[in-house]
Amino acid sequence: MAIDLSSVLPMTALSAEVSDEVARGWVEASQGGDREAFGRLVLLHQHRLFRLAGRFFRRHEDVEEAAQESFLTAWKRLSTYRGDAPFEHWLTRVCLNCCYERLRKRSLAEQPLNGEAEPGTPGPDPTAGLEAERLLDTLQPADRFVLLL
Repeated sequence: MAIDLSSVLPMTALSAEVSDEVARGWVEASQGGDREAFGRLVLLHQHRLFRLAGRFFRRHEDVEEAAQESFLTAWKRLSTYRGDAPFEHWLTRVCLNCCYERLRKRSLAEQPLNGEAEPGTPGPDPTAGLEAERLLDTLQPADRFVLLL
């Protein structure tokens, strides 16, 4: 379930007022190290990135962190933007990658180390393997082959 960020982050009139040529100029200036130009790009695209990150995360703090991380990554990797596609497409891909990476890190953090179960969790049943083998032995060879694939 996505978060509705319309009340938190209103759509700016900036995006309606900026021409493609002006935005391209900001991208070029940003690639040259102009932080103010990049700040304008952030203002221009922040609503899009917050909405996108809101589709991945429920908590507002997670959405903010994902969007901030996306802009930081974009700033660091501006030299990789070649201009073959619109800047917002490249920026959207950066945001998607950041969101996927955050989800991967979260799932890795939730997994127990060394395959150990969490305290209080019952371990695997040692007789389950024997029971499965006994049941497999009752099947026809062709059926057993399909199940063991």
